[in-house]
Amino acid sequence: MKQFRFHKISFFLLLALFYLQYQFWFAPNGMLTVRNLKQQVVALQAENDALKQKNMRLWSQVDRLKNNHDATEEKARNELGMIKKGETYYQFVH
Repeated sequence: MKQFRFHKISFFLLLALFYLQYQFWFAPNGMLTVRNLKQQVVALQAENDALKQKNMRLWSQVDRLKNNHDATEEKARNELGMIKKGETYYQFVH
């Protein structure tokens, strides 16, 4: 009778162990989900770093355009095709 009771307790403990392991690995907040979220965090941090660098370059360009008249003139000439008053524009076609 004692042995039967021991097997019964062992069976329930083993069953509880399997249930807890399943919950640990496969539940919605389990380790697999945590691992996937960590990977997403790493990817998003890399994307944020790239966007921060791009923002720094853009802020540098804005600062340069605000404080440097020559840079503003260069941008107007190259990107907008503007010319100064009294200048003649020549376009060479290859």
